[in-house]
Amino acid sequence: MDLKKHADISGDIRRAADMALGMGAALNEINRGPVFDHERDKNVDKIDAWFCAIGKALGYSVVKYQDAA
Repeated sequence: MDLKKHADISGDIRRAADMALGMGAALNEINRGPVFDHERDKNVDKIDAWFCAIGKALGYSVVKYQDAA
């Protein structure tokens, strides 16, 4: 077993889990009830950034979706 590689991968997974907690908090804030549009947009931007960061931390190729509208 390559312990250095295992430690690096474990660290990536821990960082992704921490980011998922932040993303969950922002989603809960949006779903909790009425918020100002600028607050909602700020949380949406945070969620988008965390989602991309989690994918990259876990080794996925992340492509940001752009709404056609």
